[in-house]
Amino acid sequence: ETTNQQIGKRLRKMRELFGESQQELANAFDCSRGTISKYERGLLALSPEQINHACRRYKVTHCWLLTGDGPAQSPGTQENDFLALLTQVPPDALKPLKQLLKAVSRRS
Repeated sequence: ETTNQQIGKRLRKMRELFGESQQELANAFDCSRGTISKYERGLLALSPEQINHACRRYKVTHCWLLTGDGPAQSPGTQENDFLALLTQVPPDALKPLKQLLKAVSRRS
């Protein structure tokens, strides 16, 4: 697995944890949904600006996004332990949680 593929997997995991579609991230990155798909599959490398944007958007550390090392979020962030745990859960196991979060967000 290449470095770009590893970064892409982490980007996808964060996007999915935040309940965003590829199109929503594409709008934020000012690119196409297909380009986001290529980033997530490791076919294209993220630019330094896109890395910064993704880290700010998903509140993750650069180190974690680029290498997978260290905590996903900066120390002192309340969600640090929860997010670190969620990043290790297989995507299929997250489906019920995503459905619950969508249902709750519709009510607010």
